[in-house]
Amino acid sequence: RFPAILPILKPEEVSHRIVDAVLCNQHIIMIPRIIYIFVLLKGIFPVKVSELLSRVFGASNSMDEFKGRAAAKLD
Repeated sequence: RFPAILPILKPEEVSHRIVDAVLCNQHIIMIPRIIYIFVLLKGIFPVKVSELLSRVFGASNSMDEFKGRAAAKLD
């Protein structure tokens, strides 16, 4: 919804960040980095405001159209 704030992530960049996090024993990564700010704001604002921001930025339904891998066939 807001590509300037939350751009579409490139798989190569994400994979590099993940590898770096594993090598540094970092337990949590948030990509893009602006997500750290959203998490901070979520802790400061009342729940109603957090829910509103979630809806505005599309976080509430960001996975609605996701289609995962087909289930493995068990014989």
